[in-house]
Amino acid sequence: MKNIIRNKLTIICSVCATMLLLALVDMPYYYYQIMKWVVCAGALFLAVFIARSKPDTMTCWVFSIVTIAFNPAIPFYFGTDIWQVLDGLTALIFIWFAWRFSKDNYDKK
Repeated sequence: MKNIIRNKLTIICSVCATMLLLALVDMPYYYYQIMKWVVCAGALFLAVFIARSKPDTMTCWVFSIVTIAFNPAIPFYFGTDIWQVLDGLTALIFIWFAWRFSKDNYDKK
């Protein structure tokens, strides 16, 4: 992967992870709506990019599930406690892949 593409993927993961971590504190309702759009778009972009450029099916499935879970057009209605757990776990997923995309070893696998 070229450095420019790698940097863009890292930025997308970092923005999504930051928004998800901010969602763990009490925020206005509109923030959660914006966050769902951003996380859904970021996960969809990553899933499509990975599916086209590198046949890493596990990573593609992970981001596809994140896209479905945070889909703002057809939302899932969970309680606050469940959303906080999902936000935290999804933030960890994005942090992990931001680290993975930023390393050279992702290209070699």
